[in-house]
Amino acid sequence: MKQHSAAGVIIEDPKGWLLCHPTNGGKSWDFPKGNVDPGEDHWVAALRELREETGIELDLETISLLDLGQHAYQDHRDLHLFYIRVNEVIDTKVLVCESMVNPPNGKPFPEMDRFAVFPKKRAIAQIYPRVRKWIETNAAYILE
Repeated sequence: MKQHSAAGVIIEDPKGWLLCHPTNGGKSWDFPKGNVDPGEDHWVAALRELREETGIELDLETISLLDLGQHAYQDHRDLHLFYIRVNEVIDTKVLVCESMVNPPNGKPFPEMDRFAVFPKKRAIAQIYPRVRKWIETNAAYILE
């Protein structure tokens, strides 16, 4: 049985653009996301991953996360997605990933090395196919 082991955030700026980062060797794009720690709520994990991967820290007292639900992300885990619209334009030049990959025989490097913002439909067209299909089927209203 799969466990809801990952959580992520789709973050939209006032221009209606979505924040993405490259994945799969640059062949596709994805939203900030990562593993849920034992005992951690999914929304807490999603915001933690956003902070670790981009440096964006959101005030839990002043934001409203929309729970988009969960879906089969990979064969061995599910992804719980959230959505938020922020009040400021996202400047990708100031984003910094604090999360490091530690290869066994090499020098540590940032998990995310670049970011981009795309208009909604372009962003969705470029993301991981399972996530794209799930959003188009179950959360298409965020694309309007």
